[in-house]
Amino acid sequence: MLFEPVNKKINAKKALDINWARDFFSPRIKKYFPGAQKLLNLDIKINRNFRGKFRNISLQYNLDIAFKNKKKTKIVRAKINSLHLCPKRHYQSLCFLEENGFTGLVSHPLDYISSLNMILYENLEGINFQNMLEEHKNLNPLLTNTPAIANFLYKLHHLPIPPKSRNLFRKGGEYLELSSRRHWAFLVRKCAPEFYPQMRYLLDELWQEKKKQGISYKGPLVLIHRDFHWGNIILIEQGKIGVIDFGDSCLDDPLIDVASFIVQTESMFRYYCPSKERIKNKIIDSFCENYFQKNISDLEKKRLFYLKSNKYLQIAAIHAFIEPNPQYKSQGLKILLEKAEESLNNLKIVL
Repeated sequence: MLFEPVNKKINAKKALDINWARDFFSPRIKKYFPGAQKLLNLDIKINRNFRGKFRNISLQYNLDIAFKNKKKTKIVRAKINSLHLCPKRHYQSLCFLEENGFTGLVSHPLDYISSLNMILYENLEGINFQNMLEEHKNLNPLLTNTPAIANFLYKLHHLPIPPKSRNLFRKGGEYLELSSRRHWAFLVRKCAPEFYPQMRYLLDELWQEKKKQGISYKGPLVLIHRDFHWGNIILIEQGKIGVIDFGDSCLDDPLIDVASFIVQTESMFRYYCPSKERIKNKIIDSFCENYFQKNISDLEKKRLFYLKSNKYLQIAAIHAFIEPNPQYKSQGLKILLEKAEESLNNLKIVL
């Protein structure tokens, strides 16, 4: 199963009610913010309401709080999912990371409310790297902070997971991968049927090549982010980065995150600033050099090409689902499927 289902009916709209929010936060404010005395005021902002159906919502609560001799505004973010238990997994991941040396580098978890399947966490302050890409005025911070990004990921992947903590995380592996691939095929067949034959061919060919070359991951499962890209990376200060959105985290092959970062870097530069090819290549080279810290084996190269192709197919499926403009949808899918096939061909020629 791709996601763990919620086994009860959830009224996500309740969290948007200002009176409910005031009644909810007032008795909890001292628990969430040490030194707080009382809640003065609040407002609610909807950051994301996926497809307008109030099933998958991201909210922002701006809380005016009285502390001793001063007033502060605290930003609390909330994610509610009425279908899947992603918020619970997100909360557990953040708690575990804070307990194991990542305090200040990930969003601070405040609470998990099971009745709403809602995670509450404090906003991680800093500059989102994707915003820099979108503005593409000064891309030097992306390059100069790439070693810090690689080091964060290396530290995450080498974090010991005690046996008693392993059940906090979803387990990856081939079962999750196959579920994901079926979902991608479904999205393309439903939203861009003219591209479904090519999508189906690439999915099947890639899987056969994986089995033929014996490149399934056989190492220890480690904690991975599973959606590692510039939009989830925050510049806290020069040389210090934080990472947000661990809702998809699980125990799996660490190269999934590496492939995700490389593919998303290629895709975002192609979309936002296609003329910056040189800096894009420098970023990818710097990232790989700092993450691997050695020459990678042929088997790792094969797995990386396989996972890059997989990631392009995932992005293609998401693009087919969310892009409303038929022309942009077609153009994007053509490029993404070509890139997936390119990585597949590279996999075939690695000795």
